[in-house]
Amino acid sequence: MAIKLTTVSIFVFMIISWMFGIYSLSKFYTPTIIIPIFNNYYWSTPFVGMLGLTVFFSIVSVAAFFILKYKNFRKRTAIYSIASILWIAIIAGQFKILLFNLGICH
Repeated sequence: MAIKLTTVSIFVFMIISWMFGIYSLSKFYTPTIIIPIFNNYYWSTPFVGMLGLTVFFSIVSVAAFFILKYKNFRKRTAIYSIASILWIAIIAGQFKILLFNLGICH
C-alpha cells in the first residue's frame, strides 16, 4: 500500500508542531503562559500551553490513522483533509500563544 500525500502532510504538520513547541519551550521559557481565547485569558504551565494540544491530537491522529488503515471507509480523503486543516490550526495557535507571551500581539 502506497502512502498518500495527505497522510504524509498530516505527519509533516505533526512534526512541525512538535518542533515548534519544543523550540519555543527551550528558547522562550517563562514560569506561566497566558493562552488568549476569545473573551478570556487562561494561565497555564509552559508545557501545557505550548504542547498540550499537540500531545492530545498526536495521539488522536495516530489512532485514527491506524483505524482508517484497517477499516474500509469511503470518505477517507475528507477525513485526512480535515486532519491537515486541524494541524495547521494547532500550529497557528501555538504561534499566536508564543507571540502573545512575547508581547508582540498586545
